Amino acid sequence: MKRKGFLLFLLVSLVLLININSCYLKNNNMFNIQSLNSGDLILQKDPDNLSLEGNYGHIQLYLGYGFVIEAEPPQVHLDRLSGGSVYRVKTDSLTRSFAVGWAISKLGYPYDYNYTYKQINGNSYYCSELCWSSYFIKGINIDKDPLWESKFGFGVTVMEIVEDEKTYFVGII
Repeated sequence: MKRKGFLLFLLVSLVLLININSCYLKNNNMFNIQSLNSGDLILQKDPDNLSLEGNYGHIQLYLGYGFVIEAEPPQVHLDRLSGGSVYRVKTDSLTRSFAVGWAISKLGYPYDYNYTYKQINGNSYYCSELCWSSYFIKGINIDKDPLWESKFGFGVTVMEIVEDEKTYFVGII
């Protein structure tokens, strides 16, 4: 009998803890991994790299089940989600799924060190180029600043994706 009471106490405590935690996360622009959609963009800050514009230095595409795909030296690869700011592209779930599938087809491609140029079907990718091209292949251009292209090249930066009107902030994970 004591064991059943203790198990009931643990269960009630766990439920209360989960509810308190979810309220805390919602009130602080944070949410849990179950709130992510396949195709969400995960951004990490890079305060040590002063050459980057804005606050973010890296972007990944969320696949699901706690995994992301990213272009980071030496190649495009899968990794476990480690957190960051979450942005979502204003589109339907079918398009997001297509973007994820297209990005997965680029696994193993080498990292692209030429940030001044972007391409859809290239033979190498940098992080923002991979995320941009995953959506552009379906006609969604999440590259905000064509003026940047005319001054410095034809690349796409992480901040151009963040500032594009077709993406929006969802929360922090």
